Amino acid sequence: MNKYAAEEQAAAEAARSAARVMAERIEARKRELAEKKAAEEAEAMNKYAAEEQAAARKRELAEKKAQEEAEAMEAARVMAERIEARKRELAEKKAQEEAEAMNKYAAEEQAAAEAARQMQE
Repeated sequence: MNKYAAEEQAAAEAARSAARVMAERIEARKRELAEKKAAEEAEAMNKYAAEEQAAARKRELAEKKAQEEAEAMEAARVMAERIEARKRELAEKKAQEEAEAMNKYAAEEQAAAEAARQMQE
């Protein structure tokens, strides 16, 4: 009977030990999976943050490029206006000089005609 009780006790102890080892393995596996999941989540968050940062940088560069293009277009427009104003100014000056030259020529012609008439008289 003692032998049977000792065997039963040993069997029970072996079962408890096996259950304890199995529980420890299960807990270790749970921790391992939880750590793996946490690492994957952290990696996914880092990847998302990097993608967001890259997208923000891309938007920033696009906005900067658009602003630079707008500034260049404005500068080109202002330059074109200046060129056109200068062309008008030069054309007006040339027209004025031509009118003065024509008036001077007409006055000289008139004076010559007047002198010729006076000589004939």
